[in-house]
Amino acid sequence: DPALEVASIPVSPVNGVGGQIRVGELVNIYRLKREQEIIEGERLFEEMGDAIQVAPVLVVAVLSDQGLPASTNPDQIMPMQILVVAAPPEGIDAILEAVAMSELGNELLWVTLATPSQ
Repeated sequence: DPALEVASIPVSPVNGVGGQIRVGELVNIYRLKREQEIIEGERLFEEMGDAIQVAPVLVVAVLSDQGLPASTNPDQIMPMQILVVAAPPEGIDAILEAVAMSELGNELLWVTLATPSQ
């Protein structure tokens, strides 16, 4: 759809349904904020805040870290590292902000399979 903008996001198999995402599927992108409890300079524990849904998006490509199509074929293991998604232009800002926050280490980026009704 020419009305959609396409962007790539880094996603490890652990954060992306075990790498079982396929082209053409609808996925949800979530931001999970890490919260730490610190008393007198000592970190007591780390917990996750509420998940914030960034966007449901269409998967355009699932790529390895080399930009080639990801594969779990035993002869050619190339796990998913990059997810290419299409979203309306107003949704891309939220997606890129979620990626930036996950790169800063303050939040986690998580991808789930969306229900078809979304």
